[in-house]
Amino acid sequence: MTTPQREPRPGAEPERGFVLALLPKGADADEELAELQELARTALVQPVGQLVQQRTRPDPRTYVGKGKLEELKVD
Repeated sequence: MTTPQREPRPGAEPERGFVLALLPKGADADEELAELQELARTALVQPVGQLVQQRTRPDPRTYVGKGKLEELKVD
């Protein structure tokens, strides 16, 4: 079964998004980011940046740690 492709509205600005990956130590960040970027493009979202953090589990308040959150604010 194929999924119908969505087309952007004529004259509409493409949606933009930031790719954020939280990965366990030893995970292939390049492979994971490539997959996330492709998923974003499939959803008609143009990736405008990316950030990777290696952690065993997400921070319950901010998903990433405080340092990465500050780094994300600067980007």
